[in-house]
Amino acid sequence: MPDAPNAEAVDICIKHKIPTIVFTSTINDDIRDTLIKKGVADYVLKDSNNSLDYVIKIVKRLYKNKKLKVLIVDDSSVARKFMEDILSLHNLQVFTAINSDETLSILEKNKDIKLMLIDENMPGMRGSDLVNEVRKIYTKEQMAIIGISSYSNSILTVEFLKRGANDFILKPFNKEEFCLRVMQNLEILEMFESQRIYATTDFLTGLYNRRFLFDIGEKLLENAKRNNLSISLAIIDIDNFKYINDTYGHLFGDFVLKTLAKILKDRFRAGDIVARLGGDEFCVMGVMGESSYNVFDSLRQKVSCYEFKDQDRSIKITLSIGISNRLEDKVELMLKNADKMLYKSKNLGRNIVSVDIDDFN
Repeated sequence: MPDAPNAEAVDICIKHKIPTIVFTSTINDDIRDTLIKKGVADYVLKDSNNSLDYVIKIVKRLYKNKKLKVLIVDDSSVARKFMEDILSLHNLQVFTAINSDETLSILEKNKDIKLMLIDENMPGMRGSDLVNEVRKIYTKEQMAIIGISSYSNSILTVEFLKRGANDFILKPFNKEEFCLRVMQNLEILEMFESQRIYATTDFLTGLYNRRFLFDIGEKLLENAKRNNLSISLAIIDIDNFKYINDTYGHLFGDFVLKTLAKILKDRFRAGDIVARLGGDEFCVMGVMGESSYNVFDSLRQKVSCYEFKDQDRSIKITLSIGISNRLEDKVELMLKNADKMLYKSKNLGRNIVSVDIDDFN
């Protein structure tokens, strides 16, 4: 800036521990070295229309990083401190370990660690062997691993990658390359997570989709049989939903679906499967812990009193619900049973809960 030609503004930000990005029209080796030594998170050259987009990308990355945990595994205190300082500068939560025992202990207490940096040469277990052990717990889609070593050996790189590392980098690090590798691996993890969410959730409501219900529901059934548990599966249908769409429009209809989805999600436990089957039909599957009829009739009553209000429009809706408590070999069979009960509720006049087997006498 005109009144701060030597990046004095950067010094003030760094002094107050504010992650700092320098947006500059001039860059050379001396300026680059100065900025890196000062401890900026990154710098961006004003050389194209994409420059501002890149600044925004970095800011978003720094914001996301605050929720992410990284584990450094290296017996060298100098190397650990070097990496820890860089990662902390980028808002990441950093843990450190010097051997495999410490590593596994930290992972046990922090199961949400997203990235590991593992050095090859450590006391006890080699880094590449540790990668192999970690991959027994976490897939590449769940955690990124970057192998590190001071030995330039192509065989070692291959060994790390074959044992499950996502990337490999040599010591001594170039700070910029190190940061770019770390951020790139975190972004790839986010892409995996986005794909997982897209594959398992309903776009409109954010609930699980039919595919997830079948995949996880089968495991839920297996667990129920193994542990002699009672499982309930309910199909929930909005009465006269076509009338709502035709009268108030599809946007308001979507609002009703999203609001009901939130009610269902808040109503049931995290261990229950709450899914949208399609259209105005939802499904809940899980161990109810009490009479399934009482659970879903209570839900029916609550929803019938709820006011679905959006701007100047307000309506009340009713639900018809069919429940199957008959433990079958397949989710599809339980769905068929529940669908028969739903059909019964509709024929009895709607706004009714029907169940095939009373699970609590």
